[in-house]
Amino acid sequence: MQNSVWIIGAFVLALWAGPVASVSAKAGVPDPAGIYLVVGRGTGSDASAGLMSHGVRELGLSRAPFGRLVVASPDQHRLLNQNGYLVLPASFLAEICGLQ
Repeated sequence: MQNSVWIIGAFVLALWAGPVASVSAKAGVPDPAGIYLVVGRGTGSDASAGLMSHGVRELGLSRAPFGRLVVASPDQHRLLNQNGYLVLPASFLAEICGLQ
């Protein structure tokens, strides 16, 4: 029984290692189009107010609970990274979906 727990644990770790490494490698990289997925710092109107204070503009009609698609300049992108947001380029999301 103990061996199966270790095997399942190793399998789960291997399953999650690739996506976690990929996200951490792309976080903070500038996007050529200036479109980013910003994750962190509250939910709802609190998150929107925090992002608006950095001067970025939300993109899209709907809002996810923990993330926002935003349009940001390189300076705004750098400021979001410095303030603790996880900022992923939209081109990374397109790669995950198989688009180029």
